[in-house]
Amino acid sequence: MAPKFLFGHKGDVNGNLFFLDNQMVCYPCGHNIVIYSMESKQQKFIPGIEGSEGITAMALSHNRKHLAVCEMAKSAVVSVYNISKMLEFFRDKKTNEKVVIDHANIKKKRMLCSSDYSAKSFISVDFSQQNEKMLVTLGDDGRIVVWQWDKQKCLAAEQIAITSPSQIMRHVSFSNVNQNVIIVTGKDVYKYYNLSDTNQLKCNHSTFSRKDDSQNPPISTNFVCHAWVDGGKFIVCTDIGQILLFESSGDFKNIQIKDSTNKPMFPIHSVLPFVVGSQDAHTGGKSQVKSGFVVAGDSGLMRVFMKSESADARMPYKRCDGDDM
Repeated sequence: MAPKFLFGHKGDVNGNLFFLDNQMVCYPCGHNIVIYSMESKQQKFIPGIEGSEGITAMALSHNRKHLAVCEMAKSAVVSVYNISKMLEFFRDKKTNEKVVIDHANIKKKRMLCSSDYSAKSFISVDFSQQNEKMLVTLGDDGRIVVWQWDKQKCLAAEQIAITSPSQIMRHVSFSNVNQNVIIVTGKDVYKYYNLSDTNQLKCNHSTFSRKDDSQNPPISTNFVCHAWVDGGKFIVCTDIGQILLFESSGDFKNIQIKDSTNKPMFPIHSVLPFVVGSQDAHTGGKSQVKSGFVVAGDSGLMRVFMKSESADARMPYKRCDGDDM
């Protein structure tokens, strides 16, 4: 028997929805990855690894050619699939009726697993934007591992010291402009690493300085998510709706991005950067590109912030006009 259509979405997976192209999306459902065509309304399925205990995290490379899928097992495992080859396979009329794709046919590039760590699951994973062959994982044992996945090789590893039971690691990612910069955030966790030429991870920041502790409310250290924006800077969001802007060096210069309409913020769950527009020949080659980010949180609320053209360095982003969505 083979499934024809799967209903549902496994929302507890870190990174659980990706556009593969303008018509195809992929997401986890149970112990499968569903590839859904919005045009034909059909689904294709990538089954999980037999014997694993479920999918825990996913990431799509920035050129949309490779998909990393992390699964819980006796030792945590991440599989990297050549998703572009799979889409060609899915679109082949000769295989159109085969909705379940066997692991022997789905162009699985590499499987990464190591006995050198105790993690049963990877809680976050990310591809480098500058080097698509580099991948970073964050295990539930608190270990960061940088992989050269095409050679199934561990380039570097670092154990994050947990000093309090309240600390929770949530998210790891590469810088969008420097493949040697990696950050990790979570509850009472902020780590900024540099990967050296000799493949050593050096922690340049393990906390951040707050120049003004009199703010009301004080800045929370329960970091729920982060995202990279222009110039290698990054946004870190807190559980009480604060949006903090960090420099590409990892320094925090006490810049909070706030809603100029003075509407109360809400607990944030996710943040997503975006770039829209293109260079317009009708304007003499002047760039019409705009960038910003979207935050989403409690009660289905979302807010959109665009990069500001203001000369005021304290207001690098402003909220777009319009009510909460």
